[in-house]
Amino acid sequence: MKKSRILLALAIFAGCLNATAQTVERTFYVDFGQNNVANQGYKTIGADANGHYWNNIFGKGTGAPDKAYPQTIGLVTSDNTATDCKLQLSTRFSTNGYTNGGLQSPSKSLLGDLAIESATQDYIFLEGGQDYGVIHLKGLDLTKGYRFYLFGSRTATDTRAAWFDLTGENCWREEMAMSGTDIGNGGYDGNNNNVLTSDVIFPDKNGNIDLTIIKKSSGIMVYLNCMKVEEVSGMERPNQELTLAQKMYFDFGETSNATRGHQTTTDANGNKWNNVTSGSGSSNAISANKTITIKNSAGTTTTARFTVVEKTYTNGVDAGGNNNPSADDLGDLAVKTATEDYVFIDNAEVRSFKFSRLKTDRCYRFYIYGSRNHTDNRCTLYNFKGQRIWTGGQTTSGSEVGGEGYNGNLSSILQTDYIYPDKDGNIVITYQRVFGMAHISAMRVEEYTGGTRPEDPIEFTGLTLSGNAEDVTFKAIGNDTYEAFARLNAGTFTLTGITDGEAITLSDNGDGTFATEGNTPFSVSKNCVARITVSTAYNTVTVLPVTMNIRGNMGAGSPAVPYKGDGVFEGEVTLQETSSQQWVDKTMYFALNNDDAYAIKRLQGASTRYALGETEKGQSTENIYQNAVTYTITVDMKQMVYNISAPIDENRISVFGSSVANGQGATDYKGYRYLYGQQLIARHKQGKSSTPFYTSNVSIGGNTTVNLLNRYDDLIRDFGRYVVFGLSLGNEGIHGASNPDAVFSQWRDNMLKLIKQVRADGKIPMVMNNYTRSDYNETDYNYVKKLNLLIHEWDVASTNVLGSIDKGNGQWADGYVADTYHQNTAGHVEFMYAMVPSLFDAIKAGKPQPVRNRTKSMTIEAGNEIYFEPEETVHPFTITLRIKGTEGQVVCLTQASGTEKAIVRVNADGTVTYTAPTGSSVTSTTKINDGNWHHVTLTSYYAQRRTILYVNKTKAGEIGERLAKIETVSLGDANNSREVSELFFWRSGMTPEEIAAVCNGKMLKSSLEIYAPLGGVTDIDNLAQSTNEVYYGPMKEKEYERGTADVFFISDDGTGGFGSGENYDKLFDGSTSTKWCLNGGEGNPIYVIFHATHPIYVTCYKITTANDNASYSGRNPKTWTFYGSTADSNPGKDDASWEVIASVANDTKLQDVNYTTYTYKLPAETTKAYQSFKWEITARKGGGNNVIQVSEFMPTYTDALVGVGRPDSDWTNVNTVTLPFPNRGGVYNLAGQRLSRPMKGINIVQGKKFINVQ
Repeated sequence: MKKSRILLALAIFAGCLNATAQTVERTFYVDFGQNNVANQGYKTIGADANGHYWNNIFGKGTGAPDKAYPQTIGLVTSDNTATDCKLQLSTRFSTNGYTNGGLQSPSKSLLGDLAIESATQDYIFLEGGQDYGVIHLKGLDLTKGYRFYLFGSRTATDTRAAWFDLTGENCWREEMAMSGTDIGNGGYDGNNNNVLTSDVIFPDKNGNIDLTIIKKSSGIMVYLNCMKVEEVSGMERPNQELTLAQKMYFDFGETSNATRGHQTTTDANGNKWNNVTSGSGSSNAISANKTITIKNSAGTTTTARFTVVEKTYTNGVDAGGNNNPSADDLGDLAVKTATEDYVFIDNAEVRSFKFSRLKTDRCYRFYIYGSRNHTDNRCTLYNFKGQRIWTGGQTTSGSEVGGEGYNGNLSSILQTDYIYPDKDGNIVITYQRVFGMAHISAMRVEEYTGGTRPEDPIEFTGLTLSGNAEDVTFKAIGNDTYEAFARLNAGTFTLTGITDGEAITLSDNGDGTFATEGNTPFSVSKNCVARITVSTAYNTVTVLPVTMNIRGNMGAGSPAVPYKGDGVFEGEVTLQETSSQQWVDKTMYFALNNDDAYAIKRLQGASTRYALGETEKGQSTENIYQNAVTYTITVDMKQMVYNISAPIDENRISVFGSSVANGQGATDYKGYRYLYGQQLIARHKQGKSSTPFYTSNVSIGGNTTVNLLNRYDDLIRDFGRYVVFGLSLGNEGIHGASNPDAVFSQWRDNMLKLIKQVRADGKIPMVMNNYTRSDYNETDYNYVKKLNLLIHEWDVASTNVLGSIDKGNGQWADGYVADTYHQNTAGHVEFMYAMVPSLFDAIKAGKPQPVRNRTKSMTIEAGNEIYFEPEETVHPFTITLRIKGTEGQVVCLTQASGTEKAIVRVNADGTVTYTAPTGSSVTSTTKINDGNWHHVTLTSYYAQRRTILYVNKTKAGEIGERLAKIETVSLGDANNSREVSELFFWRSGMTPEEIAAVCNGKMLKSSLEIYAPLGGVTDIDNLAQSTNEVYYGPMKEKEYERGTADVFFISDDGTGGFGSGENYDKLFDGSTSTKWCLNGGEGNPIYVIFHATHPIYVTCYKITTANDNASYSGRNPKTWTFYGSTADSNPGKDDASWEVIASVANDTKLQDVNYTTYTYKLPAETTKAYQSFKWEITARKGGGNNVIQVSEFMPTYTDALVGVGRPDSDWTNVNTVTLPFPNRGGVYNLAGQRLSRPMKGINIVQGKKFINVQ
């Protein structure tokens, strides 16, 4: 067998280079860094200590850091002779100096003639979001070679390294470490002793050499302090045997669109172009597998083909194309129709182009230009795969990368080495984004004849490992690369391959390469788990000791997965919680040695979501999303799959949906999912629930029912027992749909499929009904209502969130809008209020879905009541009673303080009247004193400020008000008896269609907290899926006392800010990064009304200044009044119930500073507990009517007013019975304590006293 082909080729090339004596003709020194900035760095001016003169590349200003924009300088030699050679920064770099880690006092013994302090003490660098930087040398002598000496350094304890890539007629690449603990001489945490010395590089045919700095790991910073370039004669220029056969030009982008781009046919240079476009002026999508026959620059059709392998997209011109290219920078690629548009990737996909039918005895060189004028850092990584692999990258966009004021690439062209096709005549180019997006505008391909094609790599049909190692078999990861993971023991091991049926033992050459002759084994010095990679393209063996770490937002501490064997890593790992509420921020992935250069992520587009891919190998990958808990994690590198397992968490409620379920619109994404979870946690702590339920987010913005079915695996891997589905018809595409019935049916059918699927997997579902959107029209609204009527009757728990903040037309109610598609924090709170607090307690207890029963009835005797207390805070609600219409009070809703009541009663003439707490009333024209059963409904839309009375299906009238803080609901009259049949209480407002459905006998269950078929004093069970109970008897008022409670504040009304992002609700979002910002002041008072979740005794209040008060003085309030109200019905701006808590005139405390909190203490605690508050500002510090801004406003308090339970009623009737006696609704003693079984003596059941005489 033959020895290493690559080594033989290199040996021949080296012989050519050394055939004659080398002479250094000229030397150039370049100092990169600061523009004479004190305590940072200085230019190297005049002759240095060695008598050498320097060239200086430096930042524009005198800052630190500063910007070194693209610039071109003429080079002088070391003896200060001017030359025609030029050095050009082709991308924008940053600069800094010795206060920030530059090397001072360099040692000549370590750095030679680069040890000049003004040169080493400062540097240019690539920031965290830049991966590639290009320095272009022009005007070089084609007959000479150039050797580079490169030095980069900056003190830092983390490892910072880069590859330095030189491309001219030949290519060279090597790595240099600039920073890291103890990497330098004497324990220095930076490079102080290593100058990277290149091979001799000859200029390309245009006299150019490109130096590209490529970060070894994304996100780090890398540096270049200074450089020496020697011009060498006496060497033969390489590749002289190559002859240019033809050129081919490619324009990537649009077909014909004035605002996006055009095709290129023949340019001003007479070159003909191939166009990679969609083929339609109205489409920006190039279909997958589109193939074109390539023509050369003369317009002659070739045998070669160009294929767009994956679907890709185009844009340009107004979207940031280079509309004014310069031939000085781009040469013959400076054609406007070619540079003005581009193809792009805006996600993590890896896409590719394929050249086929190329001549295998010819080699090809590629020149690629990509640009998009945008401030985001955007870099593209390329991989060229022919007989060998060549990789490179290009920065296309970023803040002023093209020069001061221009944010696109203007002058950098990626130039490859000479590449031969594979044996089948193919070269495949893969490209992907590194940062932001990837862009390709134009490409030139040169075909050369006269070269000698290297021999093709060996192909193994099998490769095994033996010796001091576990026995493993290698897998092929390409035509010429083989890989295995194995546990190696210190000592030697043997690699044996099979090719053409013959066994070959690979022999270690001692330099990382192997020979196919000899029998020297490979070795490791210590025990390790290693990745062993064999490349027959370069005849190399790489042994990389590895750990398998977890990275990403969920990988705090980078926990390691233990090695199990045979390429499998497996073990128990705990993922830590993050502060973010978003599912898409719960990212994790794997990385060998905790290094992103070896990142292992989920493979995009695979048939299973458990497939893995490696960024290092150019595969399209994506992060894995996983919530925090302890899992058993398996990573099988042999099969390239992973698994995450855990037992089912009986307390976890997985919320699986789209952006609203994800919390979008709410501050810090703490939407209804988060709020409901906090309520469940609090209920457990307070003893209201025996189960510590909590919610877990598995939602992604924009998802549809199709998306949820496709990523159902995400839900399975959340390992919760319960599931909340949160989706909308909006995402499904109902708005503007050409076939809305199909959209409706898709949502319905797919949701039923999801419900069936989760039940089959042992999970218990709940569905959030469809909700509003700012752009919905009447047609959209009707479909939403139609679908919700279906969900009401499905055999599944559900929540009616349409009735939370519906404006009455399918749009968000005023004051609850974050944007067209999402509600704000207050809107999410209203969604949470619609969710039954004890729903999951009832489900866990096995309580079934309620079934309607209209056959029962009973009489509420005069002086007695049927009553219940709604769970937690109630805002929107609907109560329906099926009654006979005799005179008297029907229902009374008592608010928090017990002093204000909302009452429905039947009048003597049979009409029905609703009287609001304010005394306002509406009366029906319909009479119900006919002896028949009738439905009386009161529906209250808190967000709409409407309470509506219905008698049967007919709207009797409405009152503009906000009923809230409902503490008790009671049926009955002190003086009249009443026949009743059914009691419903929903935690949501209801549409006329829903109310009609109830009257028609339908059982609507969404947000249903109470449903009681009323069959008698011992037969008033609540059948709804809640643990709330209904009682019978004379009810006493609930009592309140001072106590502790968790209180938060919700905005209600106020003067609007400059858009929703600066509205009054930002005062209470807990974030100093937001603010209430608007015009106000003298002659234009502004105000905000807000509420506490409990009445509080106020002791002081705090005002926090906003983000830029220091820059814009006079925006603080100057004069204001702070009010409180004890009214239960949410007072308006001019309500008479407002009482002054504090008043400030001509304030001097607030200062023009940012993010600063000032406390205003009251002289004494308020004597009343207030739940509603108003802050009115009448003057600003800067005077006049102008901008006022405040970040946060927060009352502080000692105690809250909390309910302490209801005393026993003063019962008079005692029924003497023996066991068994009725015990529906629970058994209690006289102290009101619930009993597990009846006690001897008096027990209370359904509000009646029963004596157990046994």
